[in-house]
Amino acid sequence: MELKNVKLVEKLAVETGTTKAGKNWKKQTIIVEETESQYPKQVAVTVWNDVVDKVESKNINDIVNCAIKIESREYNNRWYTDVSAFAVHSAQPSAAPEAPKSSSSKKPEPVNDLPF
Repeated sequence: MELKNVKLVEKLAVETGTTKAGKNWKKQTIIVEETESQYPKQVAVTVWNDVVDKVESKNINDIVNCAIKIESREYNNRWYTDVSAFAVHSAQPSAAPEAPKSSSSKKPEPVNDLPF
């Protein structure tokens, strides 16, 4: 799935640790907000390791696209949902429509809007 054209609202603190196998890891939660909705919703998205480095280059209020996976699990009859991003990149700016090219050597054609 992908969250397209969402605004980066907040970046929480980076958490670090070491696995039992001795490998270092990094984790960060970012908050993104819909931009194309009348009532925008915010979503907390978790990023890991190398994606944390990519998020560091993004600024608050940047428009980004997030490739995500959503996973839910049950614990003690309660359900918990996790949204993780495996890619975060800047959204491509929408192409502005080009203005029609005008030729100064041609005269405009007269408009005849008489009904007869």
